Amino acid sequence: MESAVRDRDLSNAYNHNDICLEQRVVEECQGQQLHLTCPQGAVIQLQSIRLADSDCYFSNCCPKSDDCSAAPSAQHQQTVQHHCEGQTSCSVMTEKRKIPCGYLSVNVYNDYERITYRCIGLSFTLFSDFRPQRSLHVHFINERCNAVRI
Repeated sequence: MESAVRDRDLSNAYNHNDICLEQRVVEECQGQQLHLTCPQGAVIQLQSIRLADSDCYFSNCCPKSDDCSAAPSAQHQQTVQHHCEGQTSCSVMTEKRKIPCGYLSVNVYNDYERITYRCIGLSFTLFSDFRPQRSLHVHFINERCNAVRI
């Protein structure tokens, strides 16, 4: 089976002074592990998990952005969330499941999985003068990323 790993930054990445550092997409062929990673100081926030059929002619797996896709099982979605959400990195196996992507929407097994996620950092507010009534504030803010939660 061919490996079709892609871990790419998308065009809507933020700079390191903002909360949401970057959005990433990881794709892997059936029977392989998906590896999600974030830079130091950031954690994974899942956005979507999709199973897809690439309908390749001379290969088992050749992911494209316009491939037919469907949601994973609830159990697989929970497994990915448990292992990855809020972590700096994680690895999960792809799910093999029948999805309605064949000719005339006949169910066929997916040949790869795609996970979209953001790397979320911490927002720090420091006061320039450290009087006793003032303190260091650390916030975990997600709304600036406009994330679609799964």
